[in-house]
Amino acid sequence: MFSNTAIQLQPVFAQWIQNTHALAPGGTAPSATASTSLTWGGGDLVAVGGKVALLPIPLGTTDFLVHHIHAFMIHVTSDVWGSISDQGVVIQSYGSSLSAYGLFFLGAHFVWAFSLMFLFSGLGYWQELIESIVWAHNKLKVAPATQPRALSIVQGRAVGEDLKGIMALRFPRFSQGLAQDPTTRRIWFGIATAHDFESHDDITEERLYQNIFASHFGQLAIIFLWTSGNLFHVAWQGNFEAWVQDPLHVRPIAHAIWDPHFGQPAVEAFSRGGALGPVNIAYSGVYQWWYTIGLRTNEDLYTGALFLLFLSAISLIAGWLHLQPKWKPSVSWFKNAESRLNHHLSGLFGVSSLAWTGHLVHVAIPASRGEYVRWNNFLDVLPHPQGLGPLFTDIAHHHLAIAFIFLIAGHMYRTNFGIGHRIKDLLEAHIPPGGLCLGFHTLGLYVHNDVMLAFGTPEKQILIEPIFAQWIQSTHGKTSYGFNVLLSSTNGPAFNAGQSIWLPGWLTAINENSNSLFLTIGPGDFLVHHAIALGLHTTTLISVKGA
Repeated sequence: MFSNTAIQLQPVFAQWIQNTHALAPGGTAPSATASTSLTWGGGDLVAVGGKVALLPIPLGTTDFLVHHIHAFMIHVTSDVWGSISDQGVVIQSYGSSLSAYGLFFLGAHFVWAFSLMFLFSGLGYWQELIESIVWAHNKLKVAPATQPRALSIVQGRAVGEDLKGIMALRFPRFSQGLAQDPTTRRIWFGIATAHDFESHDDITEERLYQNIFASHFGQLAIIFLWTSGNLFHVAWQGNFEAWVQDPLHVRPIAHAIWDPHFGQPAVEAFSRGGALGPVNIAYSGVYQWWYTIGLRTNEDLYTGALFLLFLSAISLIAGWLHLQPKWKPSVSWFKNAESRLNHHLSGLFGVSSLAWTGHLVHVAIPASRGEYVRWNNFLDVLPHPQGLGPLFTDIAHHHLAIAFIFLIAGHMYRTNFGIGHRIKDLLEAHIPPGGLCLGFHTLGLYVHNDVMLAFGTPEKQILIEPIFAQWIQSTHGKTSYGFNVLLSSTNGPAFNAGQSIWLPGWLTAINENSNSLFLTIGPGDFLVHHAIALGLHTTTLISVKGA
């Protein structure tokens, strides 16, 4: 199989190190530890828990090549990375300089990426797969020791069956039929069906719900980690702060290009936007989005990255926790749809929409007007007078309306535990008397007024002015009602500001009769609005009772 002319290089330095720790078979080493134990007596086989442990494993030509391949990768990585000073700052690299803070964050990302694979699965299929490969390697290392020159057919078959038995012993643990497949197919099929929970051997309805619930936390952890990485890499390698100063002429940078094969022409072609080396341009729009929601500095990006990384960790821990026996939810918990609807409608959609509204109003809008927002702004900086611009305020007040709707919707369902109430019960209890009141009074006024007109005594009509609606119109500048409040008061600060800053021409427009901005309302509108309210209440009652 192998040519006799192959170049075989022995790892003499590594072998010498082994000899300093143990007596090599058939040889002596200066200052070697003389031991007769099986473990340190020259590499004899030791049975540990029914498995074979080799300490130390004999090294040969293959190890020499593998170790040099490892060294090659380490050197290339170090070359691409650059030099690191004592202060933890990267120097002479293709990217920008990096502080110790950034180094720690980058290391955390690497650790976290591998933790996602191992920690979340616990004793899962990744660990089983790697263990099977490691023990297969150990078994292969046994073969030369068993027969130095060649294995007989019987011995080879025995070793092969032993290897196959070890590899199929555990993976995939969730499918015994697949675990007994002697081909490579079982590894690929095992990985492919690891999350096809319904195909697992010991699956039940309860375990299915629990696995899906826990996997949702894992998915959230990946999403938070991904978005955290976007923020971190732009803050680290991007030019966000330079782009903020001149968005029209500075091209946003996605990340640096660390390719040692780039020649000088390529380096010059891909170096732009004030970057120290070749970079990829960002076309994702994240720069524009972050700028829109009020982020302005790399510190803002780093803060967001750390917060999302924290959420990723919390999600990962929550997924692991809900797979532990003590914390596994029951089937009844999963089928408690009312509680889930209440919490998702109010907690998820309602509170998050309200929080986003607050962010837009208190952070994004001032930032768009040139006011860089920090916590002290809420205490000593007045709101900007041009805060009524349509872009952000339109988005913000729509989110506020959505938040209000969902916060109310979260009270629509009575839970299985007797917690909360249903809006349906409240409506069924209060709409009937409200509707009867509206119906009788509105109809009574219409009948009375029609009779007075029919008998020629219109002065005896009962005419009620809609004072509340008129007051609202007056606060917005309608002067014909004589309330003299807010914008309808010529001496108030709101009126003076409206003349010059906020809405020039508004007062003139709403007090003219040539448009329909604010129609003058009176007793007829009072009756019509209550008649419409009667129809709305009746329709709502029929819908709620029939639901």
